[in-house]
Amino acid sequence: MPHPETMPAKRVRSGSFPERHGSAAVALLILWVIGASFGAFRLTAQSPAQSPAQSAGGTLPGPGTNQVLRLTGLDGHVELPSGMVDALSEATVEGWVRFDRLAPARFFDFGDREQSMALGLVESRPDLRFEIWDASGQRHTITASGVIATNQWHHLAAVSGPGGMKLYVNGELVGKDGYPGSFSAIRNGRRNRLGRDNWSDNDRLQLPDTAGVMDSVAVWNRERSPAEIRGSLTRRLTGTEPGLVGWWPFDDGTARDQSRNGHHGQWVGSARITPEPPPDRESIHPPTQIAGTITDSEGRLLPGATVRLFRGIQFLRSTVADAAGRYRVYTTRDE
Repeated sequence: MPHPETMPAKRVRSGSFPERHGSAAVALLILWVIGASFGAFRLTAQSPAQSPAQSAGGTLPGPGTNQVLRLTGLDGHVELPSGMVDALSEATVEGWVRFDRLAPARFFDFGDREQSMALGLVESRPDLRFEIWDASGQRHTITASGVIATNQWHHLAAVSGPGGMKLYVNGELVGKDGYPGSFSAIRNGRRNRLGRDNWSDNDRLQLPDTAGVMDSVAVWNRERSPAEIRGSLTRRLTGTEPGLVGWWPFDDGTARDQSRNGHHGQWVGSARITPEPPPDRESIHPPTQIAGTITDSEGRLLPGATVRLFRGIQFLRSTVADAAGRYRVYTTRDE
């Protein structure tokens, strides 16, 4: 396919000019929208520089006290107790993750194959997917494109329950779904893992374990609010908070649960716990969202249009407009 600059462009317009939310540095982004019958067009959007996400409250532990879970991607993960979340009809799973590479990888996977709740990278793309496989085998998903940069800390939070599924990256809501179930709708808490896909037990698939680092992973028995999730970027837990099911900060050199509930984990294979400074709050920025509605020159919606995001001539990623012609794509500060 030729580069868009060489393609003939039929006049197509956006029903609403792209919204920009986030903290990417000022940079020129080019959107091309391509469809089978209406040619192509581009929009330019300048993403405003904003300050890092901030929250009042306590501070993260100092460099001399913090330890992290280090995963090599070679048969290493943390195994948490089976059954520990089975009864939860609503929940929040959150923590800090730094992925070493773009490859299939799990932050967490609780349950079993086709009956689980999981969050991780999608294939070899900078995309996150939060999914729930309920007891009937139905799959409910949120996919956020372009929200992850390698070798950088991200605070991830997956919320589930009567208020629906919600996915947050660095305190920013990046996706939601109306499915009202949580762990109790899965009815299978056999394998609860950090850094390993429950499908990995199928040797035929040869799925890799996660390569990267994790810190301060927590599970709650309720849907945490956006303000509470943003507060996690700068506030350290004590282990006594109401609703805390489990908290694994790794600072004692183990995978012991530092809440009151004793859901102690153990590392498996090449996983290790090593000293490392905590995430630097000044380097934590929410992803930048670029969104809009695509219509043709007559004002008709264009569902199914492919939206491609470029920086200059460099292709970053693509997405597809939904049934109402809406699109949403993310980019990180370093892009």
